[in-house]
Amino acid sequence: MTLAPPESTLVRLSMSRGRRLGSRWVPAALVCAGTVGVFLWCGVSGRDLAAFAAYLGVGVALPGTLLWRGLTGGGRSMAEDLAAGLALGYAVEVLAYIPARAAGAPLLVVVPPAAVLCAFAFVPRLRRHWRGPAVRERLPGWCAWVLAGIVAYLIAWSTLFLYRLPVGTAYVDMPYHLSLVGEARHHFPLTLPSVLGERLSYHWYVYAEMAATSWVTGIEPVTLVYRLSTLPMAAAMVVLVAVLGRRLGGSWGAGVAAAGVTYFLFGPVLVEGAEFTSRSMFTVWASPTQTFGALLFAPVVLLLLGGPRSRWAALGVLLLALTGAKATYLPLLLAGLLLVVVVRGVVERRVRGEWLAAAGAALACLAFAQFVVFGQRAQGTVLAPFAAMRALWETVAGVGTPVAVPVGELVVLAGVHLSAWPACGAGWRGWGGGRWSRPCCCCSGSGRPGSARRCCSGIRRSRSSTSSKGPGPTCRSRPCAGCWRRRACRGPWPRACWGWGRGARWWRRGWSSPAVRRRGSCCRTWCWRRGRCCCGGAGTCWRWWRS
Repeated sequence: MTLAPPESTLVRLSMSRGRRLGSRWVPAALVCAGTVGVFLWCGVSGRDLAAFAAYLGVGVALPGTLLWRGLTGGGRSMAEDLAAGLALGYAVEVLAYIPARAAGAPLLVVVPPAAVLCAFAFVPRLRRHWRGPAVRERLPGWCAWVLAGIVAYLIAWSTLFLYRLPVGTAYVDMPYHLSLVGEARHHFPLTLPSVLGERLSYHWYVYAEMAATSWVTGIEPVTLVYRLSTLPMAAAMVVLVAVLGRRLGGSWGAGVAAAGVTYFLFGPVLVEGAEFTSRSMFTVWASPTQTFGALLFAPVVLLLLGGPRSRWAALGVLLLALTGAKATYLPLLLAGLLLVVVVRGVVERRVRGEWLAAAGAALACLAFAQFVVFGQRAQGTVLAPFAAMRALWETVAGVGTPVAVPVGELVVLAGVHLSAWPACGAGWRGWGGGRWSRPCCCCSGSGRPGSARRCCSGIRRSRSSTSSKGPGPTCRSRPCAGCWRRRACRGPWPRACWGWGRGARWWRRGWSSPAVRRRGSCCRTWCWRRGRCCCGGAGTCWRWWRS
């Protein structure tokens, strides 16, 4: 009897290749390999790259991941553990570097990570956290490829506009960031590099992180500021936004949608150089404080969704790090927590102590930031209603000097800005019976104060937009999750999206037309017409909500 050759050999090989290509680790490995190639091409030495990767992995990410698993019980996936662990590791590093720098021994920053690694290695009860939870959700292969594509896009964007450019021709704010890193590396307390003896009242914790990395690895601060430091923060932020969407929406599709909306959906550019509703998050290196604060804020929201009691220790560490990383997030978080307390008090006729405790912790950290980090300074913020709208009107009308702007135009511009949030809030409908749930209220309540400050703040133009841009990832994750859960892709919802898209297109045309640049009744008529268009879109969303 002759044995026939197996006919399914080629089929098995192709299936194994398909599994390998669909693995969640292949896209991550490709992105890492591409990142190494980009940095080597842009002039980063192999020694600096290896030292940075080793310190980031062993000194920051690994201890943070172990602490995250030990305090929260571990996430639902390996990606969640690594991203949230990196954020927690950054927080521990900054809080350890500040007293070490104050004592004149900055290298003591390595003591807490070493203590964490030793504790989880030699304490029997903690050894299990090296493996993670026994039951773990696998990140789908297609989701890993999409997230890797977003990170690759950020790398390509940064390469075009920062990495490949000489230091002297980079973004105008980069020398200021570099000077603050040098200040955090050599002095404590920090002072303004441009004014001798003047106290620095700013979000400076991210510069302390770069200074600690420079001390431990020996890498020059210019390499960290212009090349290496912000990219891991941006990559971890992409994963955390997807994880947050997954937790809220119950599907990785909602997580991918939240990540895509966060990085590829922003306000219309009505006139070149005139910001209105939001800014792009592509330039993660242009504002290290915003990138670092967003990275620390995302796991805070994850911890508020639930978990063991020991998670409060991780929450406290992250909130303390937020006081100097980007204190803008603290009042927004406090507003979201207060909204949860009020709404659940009305719905459940009682208030849970954990949300009051979280609000109290946020209030205490906000007070610490205001009185200690910022020295009770207002940073130029004054109460001036419609200041941002007045500046936008002056830019559109082509007026070089401040003039009296009609109140009607200011009200229309403010209404258009505020109406963007109800459009996103239509995702509440996707929660079904849980539209007033605690995660929904917390994420939604964190965004409303940012828009209110945008309309009432005396800081005009781009600086006040950080309040509305800050909670963007969490606020945009919730409507994406709600729409995904309800599969809101048919019925009145597409008509509402079409109406808003049509209104945005009309706005763009109107702002770009030469007639708008003329003062007087022409601009007033245009504003009212566009305002009616946007009100029509808001009415469509409202009718869909009531139906």
